[in-house]
Amino acid sequence: MVGGGSLIDPMKRRASSLLLTPPQIKALLQARGIALKKRWGQNFLISSKAQQRIMASIEGLSSSSQFREIWEIGPGLGALTLALSQLTQRLVLYEIDYGLVRYLEEYLPQLEHYSDLPAQRNQKWERGILLYAGDALQRMPQLWQQGFAPDLLCGNLPYRSAAALLLACTHAAAPPPQLAFLLQREMAERLSAQPNRGSYSSFSVALQLYYEPVQQFPIGRHSFFPMPHVDSVFVILRRHHQYGDLPRHILDKLAPMSFASRRATLGNNLRRGLKAPELRRRLFASHWGALNLQRRAESLSVAEFVELARLLHRAGFTGD
Repeated sequence: MVGGGSLIDPMKRRASSLLLTPPQIKALLQARGIALKKRWGQNFLISSKAQQRIMASIEGLSSSSQFREIWEIGPGLGALTLALSQLTQRLVLYEIDYGLVRYLEEYLPQLEHYSDLPAQRNQKWERGILLYAGDALQRMPQLWQQGFAPDLLCGNLPYRSAAALLLACTHAAAPPPQLAFLLQREMAERLSAQPNRGSYSSFSVALQLYYEPVQQFPIGRHSFFPMPHVDSVFVILRRHHQYGDLPRHILDKLAPMSFASRRATLGNNLRRGLKAPELRRRLFASHWGALNLQRRAESLSVAEFVELARLLHRAGFTGD
């Protein structure tokens, strides 16, 4: 479906963006019969100050005057969408709420394409806004497999799906080189946590193997409507290649296995997690160098987890 539409807003929104006030949002949702769903984390940005700070940070990520392609997860009512469209040749949107999809179809300029299925993307599409209805966690891998990838992946992620979306980027066939997300504060703490901190976990390790948090700043709960119960953090992550060729199939099992019981030692967690007796024997007969199996997983750095994965690989562990 080809969209378009006027910038004249029946709710009198600002012509320069789709940033709305709480009364405008209430009226719009009521008029369209849209019921917000908690599981989708539908808290819309309403602060122009926060919007401007986010966009200034994103602008600073481009080495040229424009990005080639940006993907936005959960544009919602479009608080960032128009501003993002001015920074890139191609903007791809993923919106799970079909009521909001219909709203965006009507009021976004330059909406040249609309499709339910990523398989329908035109290889010759060069400029504009492309909108996909549905779950980004299902849509994006289909595009990655076809060789499509953004210069920047951004959005306002709900807590329930944020970890899965972030980890999907580490597994992507064409990983995004930069990520810029609004996250709940607890999630932001987990992704950037360092060893010996309570928020350091297998998720922290899995993400930091491939991405480095390079910038973050708080966005208070009053910047959103409906107002959430917690504050948010805007985080920028950059893809790195610090650890070279990783035994990924082993690391995917190693980090969760090592953190299976936070109070147990690394050695005890590995003994429980490694099922093959012969593998356990070879592993614990190995030379561990500086690694001490009496330590807990929460004390190991990401680099030490990489070394542990390589030791497991040499001992014959395949990740199965």
